[in-house]
Amino acid sequence: MEFRGPIQPTSDTEQCPACGRTVSPIDNFCLRCGHNLRADQPLAPYAPQELPAGTDPPPMTSAPVAVPPDPLASASVAPVSMTERQARLIVRTLNGEVLGEYDLKEPETTIGRGSDNDIVLTKDKLVSRHQATVRFEEGYYLLCDLQSANGSYVNAKRVSSAIPFILEDGDSIRIGNQELLFKISDHDEAATVIMIEEEDEQEQEEAQSTERSSAIPSIQCCFTAFHPQSVVVDTWQTLLVYAYIEAAIRMIERDANKFDFDVDEPAHTTSSLTEQHSLLNRTITIIPECQNVKFNPQRLTFQWSGDWQRSAFRFIAKSELVGSRGHGKINIFVGPLLIAVLDFTLQCEASEATAGATAMASASTKPFKRIFPSYSRRDAPFIEAYQDLYKAPEFEFLAKVIKLREERNLNEEIQKMIDEAEVFQLFWSAHAHHSGYVLSELKYALQSKSNEDFIRPVYWEVPLMPVPEQLASYHFTYLPKYVLS
Repeated sequence: MEFRGPIQPTSDTEQCPACGRTVSPIDNFCLRCGHNLRADQPLAPYAPQELPAGTDPPPMTSAPVAVPPDPLASASVAPVSMTERQARLIVRTLNGEVLGEYDLKEPETTIGRGSDNDIVLTKDKLVSRHQATVRFEEGYYLLCDLQSANGSYVNAKRVSSAIPFILEDGDSIRIGNQELLFKISDHDEAATVIMIEEEDEQEQEEAQSTERSSAIPSIQCCFTAFHPQSVVVDTWQTLLVYAYIEAAIRMIERDANKFDFDVDEPAHTTSSLTEQHSLLNRTITIIPECQNVKFNPQRLTFQWSGDWQRSAFRFIAKSELVGSRGHGKINIFVGPLLIAVLDFTLQCEASEATAGATAMASASTKPFKRIFPSYSRRDAPFIEAYQDLYKAPEFEFLAKVIKLREERNLNEEIQKMIDEAEVFQLFWSAHAHHSGYVLSELKYALQSKSNEDFIRPVYWEVPLMPVPEQLASYHFTYLPKYVLS
């Protein structure tokens, strides 16, 4: 890598408007009088919490907190461990004089003026006591500015305190009056061996998957919801959601016609066909959502054990909906995966006289065939727990996506699969917030199909982690931790 030389400021000098002292154009505060030279407002630290099983999050009273709109750029760093990709920081003055060299041997290296840092920059008042960290995460080295007073810069661009910056070989980091050159030592031979081993494993897995798929016939699963077409506000109504195999359509229609909340009836039936469909014995969660409509319960989780399964909800529309239509969605999950969505509409009236005769409406759908899950590698156990499900013929696309994502590189093939997907399911968490790979996938998905029907975010940490500005208007569906495990 050719030496790039020290970073040069965009202009020679500026003056403090309070005391007139000459300051650097990258300073945020005057060193003489302490005047704030910039208007930046750092984000408050985030401390995710988990709710106990079976409890719901508090209602959101405001829009999600926005983070800077510029997501992380994609990086070319290979998905390897620290021992396979060793890195170091060369600290030098702006004139190029080397002050020290530090090997990055730990998952996190701290930088700052305080003596408790791993890299101590003691003689520079422009450096904060705890300025920044370099973390190794998911195959990347990330520079994280710790809301420092005068900021950290990479290749003359300021790093956001909200979003880590993915470092690449040769990047020049400016902190105060020091330049830190980031260097990576590659081990090409070891990487080649690993790649060959992974290709062999992939061939074996594909062969086993083909054998298993050809041995089990596929039975189509479906989902249908029944509800009143018109409802009177402030009165309780019934919503029925059925999961069933296609051959059981007549049975669920008869059950919906005679259903009574006051009669305790079995919610499913069985037959010999159930031995073959891919969702048998799977944990299914159904979550209905509609603005200004309250559902009781908020969600239902069950283990599919028959040809069909009924989930019964009570709901009440608020008076704000009088004379209008409520548009809602019924989200259907297998474990953590969103596999289907039912859209429904409620005509809301003030009284039975205006609502007229009660007529039943229905909506039906089948599972998505092309699901693209986007998640941090640290959250992967939630997804990988359902590996055997992905081997079913109807989830072939999903299995291919998960395999490609292991390469940790936003290549053309990954982009093509995002383009072909019916739904982009974003697993939003503290890990995802700091994952350059997730943010790169999200950035491309927004460019590909920027609408709420395509991008479906879910979360399980409370409070909701601050979301990218582009998703501020999107609805984030809450999944309890027990649904994920």
